[in-house]
Amino acid sequence: LAVGLPMQVKVLTPRLGMPAIAQPGSVIQVRLAGSLPLILPDFELELEGRGGVSKLQVKGTQWRGFETLVTLTLPELPDGAYALRLKTRDQAVVMPKAVFVRKNWSDALRVAHIADLPAPGHEALMRQFIDQMQQRQPDAVLVSGDINYGGSQQNIDFMFAELARLDMP
Repeated sequence: LAVGLPMQVKVLTPRLGMPAIAQPGSVIQVRLAGSLPLILPDFELELEGRGGVSKLQVKGTQWRGFETLVTLTLPELPDGAYALRLKTRDQAVVMPKAVFVRKNWSDALRVAHIADLPAPGHEALMRQFIDQMQQRQPDAVLVSGDINYGGSQQNIDFMFAELARLDMP
């Protein structure tokens, strides 16, 4: 994010990989970075997903230099993944799968863990893993270890595209 004018805003969290997971009516926080300290342009935040598009009402803000912490209450929405949309006069930012809405939580949390994603040349194995996670429907998937081998942009794009197919955080 370049410092100065024209004013730009970046969503730091929540985002894909670091989503907000909450029940309707609960408070969530959005961390924004502006191109000027202590100043943000007028902005709107929306969620888009199964429940359509819902405008979010800002309850409060805290300034921290170039960062701003925005507090809002999650509206009544169906369970699922939602994109967070930030709109200013000059900018539109979409953060896919930044917010996951869950109305009911079971007593046990089912987490699937994958360490060391498959190396290039084993894309079928990654697709198989994602398909299995879609069938088993864990509450969350935790990815650790090596995410990429060799640093090729093509492999990174493939891995993130496959992980984005998951319907859970």
